[in-house]
Amino acid sequence: MPPRSLNRREYGEFKQMLEQALTEIRLPSGSVDADNIIPGSIRPQNCNMAATWNFSGGVTSNGVLLGNPINITTEETQTVSSTVNEVVEVNDRAIVGTADIYFLNALKQTVTLILPPVSNNVGRRIYVKRVDKDLSKICRVLTSGSDTLDDTDGVELVSHQAVILIASSKQWHVFSKLD
Repeated sequence: MPPRSLNRREYGEFKQMLEQALTEIRLPSGSVDADNIIPGSIRPQNCNMAATWNFSGGVTSNGVLLGNPINITTEETQTVSSTVNEVVEVNDRAIVGTADIYFLNALKQTVTLILPPVSNNVGRRIYVKRVDKDLSKICRVLTSGSDTLDDTDGVELVSHQAVILIASSKQWHVFSKLD
């Protein structure tokens, strides 16, 4: 995927953060067939998506359980993989849609990204990166309605800061922050 950031260094840093987060996810045996791996890339059509994903245990953040253990069926896995690479660049006010990766540019004006309702997005990850260097403009991610983000209404991003946000059944959580 060609970089969509304003410069290659920012794109590289964000890609590295995203890859590091994804290394913590363990694939169940049999979900990827070694005969179908194309050197340099793994594509969904080359993976055995018929495997059953059984995640046991749970994820916690600051001692709070984020959702219940779930089984992901083939249909759900295929739906998620269809939107993995959609990227949106925002330089004004925007509402999170189907994309999961957002680059925010507050160089000319304040930028606000509004998260979708947590009740409809349990388990969803949103990756956000501020790409400008302007310290005088505000760049923030806010919740919608009565939702919260780590018990607040949102988070402000400083120059070149990136966050990974995950929705639990009760609120959005900052899963990782890169300055």
